[in-house]
Amino acid sequence: FSILSCLQSMARDAQRQDDLVVITGKNTQEDLPCAVVWTPIPMFTHLFPIVGHTMITDSKGTLYDFAGYIPRAGRSGVCKNVGIFGKPVKALQFKPNAKASQEDFDMNWDEAVQTANKRFERQVHMGFVNNCHSHVCTALNAVRDHELPRWIIWNSVVLVIAMTLLGRFVPGRGTCFRVWFFAWPLFVLWCVSRWFYPASGMLST
Repeated sequence: FSILSCLQSMARDAQRQDDLVVITGKNTQEDLPCAVVWTPIPMFTHLFPIVGHTMITDSKGTLYDFAGYIPRAGRSGVCKNVGIFGKPVKALQFKPNAKASQEDFDMNWDEAVQTANKRFERQVHMGFVNNCHSHVCTALNAVRDHELPRWIIWNSVVLVIAMTLLGRFVPGRGTCFRVWFFAWPLFVLWCVSRWFYPASGMLST
């Protein structure tokens, strides 16, 4: 009897370990389906505007966000419709190429997103590695028939470049940051010029 009770208890513990709670909010993005979305990280993004937090939406605009798994917490490392740093201000939407139908593309996209979610639900966030970019890139590398070249292998560097060059600002969001994004290069040039070419008064002395 004791052995049977022990086995039943072990089975219940294993079941609890398998069933992770997914933190769910109301931050859906129905207007941004099949997209990689981006939001600023306070302080870090203000210093380096290309640095931010990336998330991904499925074909219905459901937002998935890798926040990191905490061992024994019983919660999945991937949040749903939350956005730990707020609503996205930039988006890079993907569309099927000429050979694929929208229905088939949506199905493949959703499968890729769920694959990434499953892979990262027990992954610990490691800061500069194994982070939100890793989660998004895992999904993108599993997507077929999108309009971008198939030879692209997605990683953090490629994703940052793509979001910087191809991502668009979401209307009505992040107005102040949008101004800073374009003003930041001028600010850097001004700081460099002040460093190498001090004020005229100092030069005259």
